[in-house]
Amino acid sequence: RAITANETTGDIYVGGQYATNSPVRNNAFILKYTPTTTAGTSNALNTAIWSILGDNTYPGYDKINDLDFDEQTNKVYGIGQFQSGMKFNPGLSVLSTTSTDAFICGYNDLGGSCSQIFLSKGNISGAEMIGEGIAVDEQNNMVYVTGTYKGSASNPFSLGAAALPSVSNYAAFMIGKNYNTSAAWSKNAYVSLSSGNTYGKEVSCVNNRVFFVGEFSRNTVAIQGITGTYNFFGANSIGPENFHVFTATYNSSGTGLVANVTRSVLATDVDFHSAKSITVDEYNHCYIVGQYDVKMSYLNPGTPPSANLIRTGVGANAYIMRAKQNTGEFKLAEAESDQEDLDGTISGGLKVFPSPTNGHVTIEIENFHNETEKFKLILFNSTGQQLQTINITSQKTILDLSPHENGIYLISFSDGTSNVVTRISKAN
Repeated sequence: RAITANETTGDIYVGGQYATNSPVRNNAFILKYTPTTTAGTSNALNTAIWSILGDNTYPGYDKINDLDFDEQTNKVYGIGQFQSGMKFNPGLSVLSTTSTDAFICGYNDLGGSCSQIFLSKGNISGAEMIGEGIAVDEQNNMVYVTGTYKGSASNPFSLGAAALPSVSNYAAFMIGKNYNTSAAWSKNAYVSLSSGNTYGKEVSCVNNRVFFVGEFSRNTVAIQGITGTYNFFGANSIGPENFHVFTATYNSSGTGLVANVTRSVLATDVDFHSAKSITVDEYNHCYIVGQYDVKMSYLNPGTPPSANLIRTGVGANAYIMRAKQNTGEFKLAEAESDQEDLDGTISGGLKVFPSPTNGHVTIEIENFHNETEKFKLILFNSTGQQLQTINITSQKTILDLSPHENGIYLISFSDGTSNVVTRISKAN
């Protein structure tokens, strides 16, 4: 169910659940592997370097739903759910519950072995709590978790965050914790309609921002800490299957920034939108993947807007969607304009295309006046090394990236008074 990696060493960590026959139960697990490559033979994971296994002594239903690794401190973090009781080996902490509760755990990776740092439950009081997503922000010493709960949770996961308020239907939770200080915060997202539900699904973070994604049904979703009306527009009187996707963005202190939701195309439509995963890049975008059936639109679609999605064939279709980190605007990944990546403005109007490219990039300045304007282009690689400087003397300029390896490049433009930077990628 989960996988993460140490990008420095190449080690990978997998998590999920496994069944035992005596006694009959499901246990959570985390395994560490070091992939090996030997010339002339197949690649292999070989035997696990170490394992963290649920203890059979504590009956119930346990599983890991997500993992993340902190390369600065060599720690692996996990989130999941359990019933009745649970304990990990190795580990000393024992959890118990009268229902289904979420849990988070942290382990030091000592190379050939591991040691438990903590194992904490969600502290649900009421129906149940499920932990779905976890992400580590190494630069800001933050751990973020998300999932779903019904009831209330005082001091969720014993992190020192504010209590999750009591809800009679399912609500999404979003929690941040600075592991170097006592600072922690919690937020939730919920639908007020008696038969409406909200589910936290995944979380990702970058550049002092954290991005949560989830699903809600049948009404307007209220996202704590972020103002606005987030209504899916479709028919809310036709069964609980009418689901839509929400995103919510906060900074590391828990200040709400932006949110957005998918919508039905018509007010009478009954649609199902689900979010499966989210990731972010360093260039002001996050990406969401999932399914939709029958149609899909957006509350804040961006300018120019992407076309609505309408399924082909029978059954659900997949989608990939991009959201701008600073505005939350949704757009189809296939319908992007390179102009959207520009940071700043210059006179004359600027276009850069295509991206990605396999060699040549065209730069056009729509209102170019050679007599009065002096434009300069500087090409940088992804590490900030200056590669090339060009004085632009015509409306259209061709930049040749053929001598350079595949990867991400930055182009800085100046008209003498202002500056603009855009990102392009070179690929085969």
